Amino acid sequence: MSRRFVSAFSAACLGVALIAIATGAWAAPVTYTGYTLANGQIGSWAFTNAEVTITFHGDTSTVEQNSSSGVNLSFQPTGTASVRIAKGEHVVHANFQQNLILVSIDQSNGGVGFGYFDSSGLTTPDHVASPTYPLGICCGGGSVDININFSGLNFMSLSYELNSEPMDLGSNSAYSGRAYICPTFPAVDCFTPPTVALPTDQGDLYLYAPYVAVVGTNRPQNAGFFTAVVEQ
Repeated sequence: MSRRFVSAFSAACLGVALIAIATGAWAAPVTYTGYTLANGQIGSWAFTNAEVTITFHGDTSTVEQNSSSGVNLSFQPTGTASVRIAKGEHVVHANFQQNLILVSIDQSNGGVGFGYFDSSGLTTPDHVASPTYPLGICCGGGSVDININFSGLNFMSLSYELNSEPMDLGSNSAYSGRAYICPTFPAVDCFTPPTVALPTDQGDLYLYAPYVAVVGTNRPQNAGFFTAVVEQ
């Protein structure tokens, strides 16, 4: 997994207190959507290679801007989240438990996704249990990567158009990348059935994606997509 992705999202995952420096200046409904293929179970239905679509409805006025150790994070803790699992003609729509799911994007290093809060009931950055479960998107051949310069050498270099894509959760945007479904992030354990249950009104949801490179790094091989659509 990319060291940049670990350093960026681990601030939220490890409970580092982030300092809020700004909030949304105007109010408009916003819908965040994530899509990938995954294995898992919801209620009594165990599925494989199913389409997973996560939707989060919020408002731009509740987007928070946070900063810690040089990492800038846009963070959306307030809204309602749902999931659609589809395999052939078998489709399940479910609503997540309130105040469970959040949306965040690393503006300094790349990475965007849907995470979940711990059992404290506090929807603050230092109570994020994992920023990449049920779905994080980052690192490797996608548009969510950031152009970083190391000693004059460019890595993950993108076009000017992709580099100018807004990364604030308060603007219309669309990203692609590898799909990380990691409840133990930053520990990379994305490829085995998780023990973390996310409560929904259709039963507990468990997700994992067993698609991994045979050789080389332990990066996921499944793609993920993320969009933010603001009502004008």
